[in-house]
Amino acid sequence: ALTVGAPAPTEARDVVDHSWAVSEAMTFDSLADQADYQVHPLHQAFIAACGNLWERVLVYDIVDAA
Repeated sequence: ALTVGAPAPTEARDVVDHSWAVSEAMTFDSLADQADYQVHPLHQAFIAACGNLWERVLVYDIVDAA
């Protein structure tokens, strides 16, 4: 699954990070699927073509606790 969005216009609070412009959340069925995505030619082509558009990328890898 893939979700893309911008920061919500919520009130300023110490725990809310409004320092970003675009967020992308991806969900994979398995760690193997996520690893395959990292080296997939389409993903690598996207990085090569668009990597100049961002200053930094932050990744938060999580495992569903359910």
